[in-house]
Formats: sequence, C-alpha cells, structure tokens
Amino acid sequence: MNRTTYVYPGMQFITPVEALEYLHLGATVYVLNDDNSEGMIDDPKDIDLDRVYGLELTEFDFDRYLENRVDENGEVLFSHGTDDVNVLLDLAEEFLYFASQGGTLRQTMKDGAEMMVRKIKGAKESKNQLQKQTTFGACIRYIDAITPFGWKFGAFANNGLDYVFKKEVA
Repeated sequence: MNRTTYVYPGMQFITPVEALEYLHLGATVYVLNDDNSEGMIDDPKDIDLDRVYGLELTEFDFDRYLENRVDENGEVLFSHGTDDVNVLLDLAEEFLYFASQGGTLRQTMKDGAEMMVRKIKGAKESKNQLQKQTTFGACIRYIDAITPFGWKFGAFANNGLDYVFKKEVA
C-alpha cells in the first residue's frame, strides 16, 4: 500500500482497489493527502492507483491503527514534525478521543483517555505554556501506557520533532 503522512486516528486506510469496492457498496470514501487534509470521493473514475484512501472508523481499534500505518522503518507517524505544543495537544486530544470510544482498550483505559481529553481541553484554554507542556507530557506517558505490547510511543523521529509509535526490537 502507498504511504501518506496523513494523521487522523478515526480513519481506516484502504487500498485504491478497496476504495472502488466500498464506493460500489455506497460507503463514503476519502482520498488522504500528505497535508493532513482529505477529500470525499463519490465517483469511481476519481480513484487513482497511486493515492491513499480511507474510511472513517466507527470504533477505534488500536492494533488495526498501528498495523495499517507502519512504515518501512517500523514506525507509525503521530505528528507532523512540530514542536508547537498547541498542535500537539490538538493531535493528542483527537487521538485520545477516538481511543476512548471503543475497540480494543479495556474500560479503565477508555475512562483514562476521556479524563486526558478533559485535561487537554483545560490546558488548551489556558494561556500558561508550562501547563500546556506539562499536560502534553502527561499525554505522552498515557499514550505510551495504552500502546499495545511490542510498540513504544515517543519523540523518536526527525530529531525529536515527530512523535511516532515504534516497533520495539527484541
């Protein structure tokens, strides 16, 4: 499958062939762009074999999220090379919102993700940069804690600017 730097945990990546199949079934299919935008596709003629497509997830599945986004380095992109804490908080809020909605996480972890989303919202409303940075630090630790066995989360790529899920080497 082609790769993209598109980041949105609520989107399931699919191949162009699968996009055609889903379109014929009446599903809403999106083309996913490297600038983190997407566009709805409604005509099979618009499917390009060199593009990446997606379907919105109704239930978050962490294993599927990681499996469908892993690159040749064994990493899954989470951020787009930014050290802007406001952008990182937005990404973490979106990610944890989907993690709290269902799928493979135990209920206590879903509850914890919901609590982190509330903390993020409070930090984003604050003008205190230290509060924002501290909240994002807590998000990093929480996301790392809920990451499935065999993976590690952190600022491991692009000189610490890209947060990724990285396959652990035994």
